[in-house]
Amino acid sequence: MLGTFQSARHFTVATARRYARLAERSAFVGAFGVGLDDVPAPGVRGASLEANEQLAGEWNVVVIGPHHAAALIARDLSDGGPDAATPTRSSRIVSSSCARPARSCCASSAPPAEPCRAVRQDPPMRIATLCDIHGNLPALEAVLAEVELLDVDAIVVGGDVVPGPFMAETVDRLRALGDRARFVMGNGDREVVEAFDAGVRPEDADDGFRRFTAWCAAQIDRSHRDFLAAFEPVVSLPVDDLGPVLFCHGSPGSDTEIITQVTPPERLRPMLEGVAETTVVCGHTHHQFALGADGRTVLNAGAVGMPYQGAAAAFWLLLGPDVQMRRTDYDIDGALEALRATGAPDVDEMMLQESLVDPAPAEEVARHFENMATRAG
Repeated sequence: MLGTFQSARHFTVATARRYARLAERSAFVGAFGVGLDDVPAPGVRGASLEANEQLAGEWNVVVIGPHHAAALIARDLSDGGPDAATPTRSSRIVSSSCARPARSCCASSAPPAEPCRAVRQDPPMRIATLCDIHGNLPALEAVLAEVELLDVDAIVVGGDVVPGPFMAETVDRLRALGDRARFVMGNGDREVVEAFDAGVRPEDADDGFRRFTAWCAAQIDRSHRDFLAAFEPVVSLPVDDLGPVLFCHGSPGSDTEIITQVTPPERLRPMLEGVAETTVVCGHTHHQFALGADGRTVLNAGAVGMPYQGAAAAFWLLLGPDVQMRRTDYDIDGALEALRATGAPDVDEMMLQESLVDPAPAEEVARHFENMATRAG
């Protein structure tokens, strides 16, 4: 087995443990990376790469067995390299080959070939965080397709699955994820449940937002309502090399509190009071950022379906063993046509114009939300 890790910092303590276990039962296990030691883990052979070598920009796993061979090959496409502030994109190739074992000239017969099985690396625990989907089913499908390729251990949906144009379809798609998904309550989810329970009709709503929410509530049935109502206020899960991570929507204490990339420490500090986790992941303000204060890090996963990121795409977060701000591109023109065709009232004004048609810059949105929060406080 051979693996490439770009740099030694990606060969984490958790990775070393897993590769050492593989080395105990494998003929050869090797690892490549810039600055990697000769023996990065017990039984593992290491090779240090030069920063300008082609392999230094790749994530590869190659497995060769007596009856099969397989490879996962991914090359980093980002300009600035993987870090907490730059969305990371990569191209991937998965290849597998199975063959009958060669007959030995020294043996009377060879054992039958084993069935072809998928070969996968035992990776550090990874969690995909998807926030602010807002019923944008095309964006959700694109992100989930990428998540499946990454073989994550868990998916946390960080609130505001709804309101949005594809109401029942979005809930059904997420419900099908089963036990590997956890759901955080967003203010949008809560407001749709409240509108469903109140039986508000769109034509009786007194403003555009309430009309949009009432229309959305009318598109779901009792089972969808109950699924949304069961979302949790916060979720805490352990992530390799990051430790326990707290997932919330607005802040740990509220689904409507606002945290932005320009929130000052004096406003952030009270929102994190009493939180044991050193990493907090939120959504709500629809733009990706990493914000540090008093030894804690607050990460915003961005928005899958309604981003304020200066670009028309889907944005989300991958955790473990490091932090990756992810961007997934999809057919925006086709999505806009489908979203408008649902008949959702005022959908361009309520959702599409500043996110997918003429995307608002993240910096501008951050200042707007921060001013709102300051005035409210």
